[in-house]
Amino acid sequence: MILGPCVKPESFASVVKRRVSLFLAGSWATLLEYELMFRETAHVTNHQSASDDLRDIAASRASIQLEKNHSLRGASAALRAPTSTRPPPPGVLSSTLRKLNPMVGDVAPTIPCNPGGGGGC
Repeated sequence: MILGPCVKPESFASVVKRRVSLFLAGSWATLLEYELMFRETAHVTNHQSASDDLRDIAASRASIQLEKNHSLRGASAALRAPTSTRPPPPGVLSSTLRKLNPMVGDVAPTIPCNPGGGGGC
């Protein structure tokens, strides 16, 4: 809030000093109403591929690199990058997690006989 962006005609130091004095004086209403500024974020478009084809997804990523960074090198690297595998169907990860982390009341697995190699059951 204090180190937020400032309007160009003023210097950054003068804006910070004014905001610190308002902060220390407890002038929250003035500080929040007039001094609260947000940085402008870069315009991000949602480039989701309409296709499930992995080559289309790679081409979409290359297009983002070209549009956002104006980088032919980044776009060609995005085209050459290995494609990620498809995500597992819904429910597979949660069932695997349940197997690995039993809850209270679940049946406990049996302990194998002679697990350490010494002694009997």
